[in-house]
Amino acid sequence: MLRWVLLAMAVAFPLAAPWAAAEPGIKVEDPWVRVTFGQSRATAGYMALIDQSGKGNTLVGLEMAGGAKAEIHETVMDGDVVKMRMVKAFSIPAGGRAELTPTGGHIMIMGLTGPLKMGETLPIKLKFADGSEMMANFAVRTN
Repeated sequence: MLRWVLLAMAVAFPLAAPWAAAEPGIKVEDPWVRVTFGQSRATAGYMALIDQSGKGNTLVGLEMAGGAKAEIHETVMDGDVVKMRMVKAFSIPAGGRAELTPTGGHIMIMGLTGPLKMGETLPIKLKFADGSEMMANFAVRTN
C-alpha cells in the first residue's frame, strides 16, 4: 500500500509544478483603496511594491472576483488638464521600490457590485511578467 502512495506522489508532484504560481519575490506595502460613497461603483487603489529578489519584476495585470475590473493607470498632464490613462505594465526595479500613489500611478477599480465601507478589505490578485501571482488585501479607507 505504501508503495502505491509513494508512486502516486511521485507522479502527481511533477505534474502539479507547472501550474503552481511561484511567489514573485515582491513585498506589498500599505495596500489600500478609497472608500466609495453613494452609488459610485469605482474607486482607486494604492500600494508600494518592493523587490526582495534582487531581480526586479513588472506588474502586468490585476484580477478581482465578482465581475469588478482593475487596471493600472497613470496620471499625466495634457496641457493644463490632468488626465488618467491605462498602462499595460508597472516596473519594479531590481532591489528597489515602486509606488502607486494618489498623485501618480494607481489602480483604477470599476464595476464594483456594492459600496466599499471603511474598515473592509478588498482582495486583488497581482500578476507579474515572470508568470508569478500573489493576493493582496487592500484596506478600505479615506486616505
